[in-house]
Amino acid sequence: MLVVITDDGPDDPELLAKVLAEADENDVEVIGVGIGCCIRAFIPNSTSISCIEQLPDAMEALFREKLSLRLAA
Repeated sequence: MLVVITDDGPDDPELLAKVLAEADENDVEVIGVGIGCCIRAFIPNSTSISCIEQLPDAMEALFREKLSLRLAA
């Protein structure tokens, strides 16, 4: 699993697309948290928060969602 935490969109969208494609080819799940920004256009399995203090709860929610999907499969 690759966890991306950022406060802005990618500086190089083409490089990000290449890295995400490589992660997908290698069965690496990618989740993300945008701090003060939405990164869902780049990382669909992501969430946004407004301040760093919200990071622990956001990460827990993303991991719980992934765990529940795996258990349901």
